[in-house]
Amino acid sequence: MNASPPLAYQSLKAVLPYMYTTLRINLTVRCPSLRSVDKTVPLTIDSFEPKEHSFIIDDMEYEIGLFKEYPEGSCPDSAKRDNKNGGLESDIDQYGFEDWSTRGALTPGDTDLREWRKREYKENPGLEVTGLDEHERNLRVYREQLAVVESFGPVDLRSDPIHSSEKINQIMNRFMDSNTTTDLLNCYREYKEFEFARALAHETLRDHIMRLEPLLESFYCRRDRRAVPFNSFIMLTIKSSVSGVTKTVEMVKYEKKLHEALKYLIFKIFGGRLHPVTMNTIYLSGETIIRFPPELKIKLRNIDTSADENLTLEALNPFIDETCYPLKSIKFEVSDSRIFENPVVRSAEELVVSEPFPRTDWVPIFLNLPNKKIHLLYDGNVISVDGFIALIRHYMSAGKEVGASFTYGLSAEITMEGGNNESDEFLIALFRKIRKEFKESKSWKRRAHIPTTDGKTLVVSTVACEYMDDYCVQLRIDS
Repeated sequence: MNASPPLAYQSLKAVLPYMYTTLRINLTVRCPSLRSVDKTVPLTIDSFEPKEHSFIIDDMEYEIGLFKEYPEGSCPDSAKRDNKNGGLESDIDQYGFEDWSTRGALTPGDTDLREWRKREYKENPGLEVTGLDEHERNLRVYREQLAVVESFGPVDLRSDPIHSSEKINQIMNRFMDSNTTTDLLNCYREYKEFEFARALAHETLRDHIMRLEPLLESFYCRRDRRAVPFNSFIMLTIKSSVSGVTKTVEMVKYEKKLHEALKYLIFKIFGGRLHPVTMNTIYLSGETIIRFPPELKIKLRNIDTSADENLTLEALNPFIDETCYPLKSIKFEVSDSRIFENPVVRSAEELVVSEPFPRTDWVPIFLNLPNKKIHLLYDGNVISVDGFIALIRHYMSAGKEVGASFTYGLSAEITMEGGNNESDEFLIALFRKIRKEFKESKSWKRRAHIPTTDGKTLVVSTVACEYMDDYCVQLRIDS
């Protein structure tokens, strides 16, 4: 039976838009013959989340790391662990020392959204020559302590932790004492917390040892002016961001810095495209470095960021296609109330505000916002009952369209039947005041209907929160 002929150029252009996004990306990254066609066909992805050493497209994560290949039978546990978990996240120098100077290195088009603390570490403090003796001594002590832990038999990492945390800490500290012995620990064996504390000590000591072994190996290579005993590769791991199951692993010789390899991969996916990339949502955090190709344009609908909100909008502005405005939604944590003066924020259909400063007077800010839907995700005393009544009066008279809403987060402990927690007390006081202030309203225990000045109905009710597990109290304009 003859094999089917390959798809022609025009046929490929017709097929690519309907192909599952990550499958399309994986195919075109591997097949140069498909790449030229792919660049002419619009690319649509549901979500994109850049991180410091990886990025997530839809449900697949693309992670870059350093793989160490040792001769058979000589690979230390630390390298086995790193290799299994996507590779070392740092570059290394000629002796194998982790090179922290390249962490956060930027190339054209990059923006660093990481918190300032994460930008400080430019030098690895473990490289000091004076630390060699101390590292050797610590490694010897850790190995002796580990031998004591293992002298009581196999370690059960599944030991039941439902015991006294105070007793667990007491036994754990005894295991971690550099002068501990099997005899000193025998008196603790009668306690039910013993095995769990022993498992914790075993895990902690193994981590200490795995941290020191490669560090000392690098010290010896530098001292003796010899090559490292392993070959280095850049490893690309493609895995499910939901299950964590690895789908693909590829390796190339270590000839680029890790951030350069990550940028190269992002460029292969997003660079040189004839059309803007359609992106439903971009997720950003305080651990993010955006490494887009400088010429990239994206058609974006939603921004979800926990990074600095002003820096986020500034960083994304050159890449967002002008036809995207107004955005469908922006979700951010507030560090500066002046962000509400930003035209991009004010024009978004939906605004989701989390972690606002509790001492700020938020009511005047929200009274001045034109967004159709506003969510305030904070289960604290950000808005008083009187402040909420002011919002009700505003929504009654502002002529807002049907579907306009303001949602205020409450604590998850709220019980719909009543209770004595802070959220319930807020709701009891709120609905009592609604009945008092708005005589024309129809009011129930957790719901009120208030006529607006333009003939619509303002519904005040408790609802399940769309963005978190808690409950919310919501103002919503109905017909």
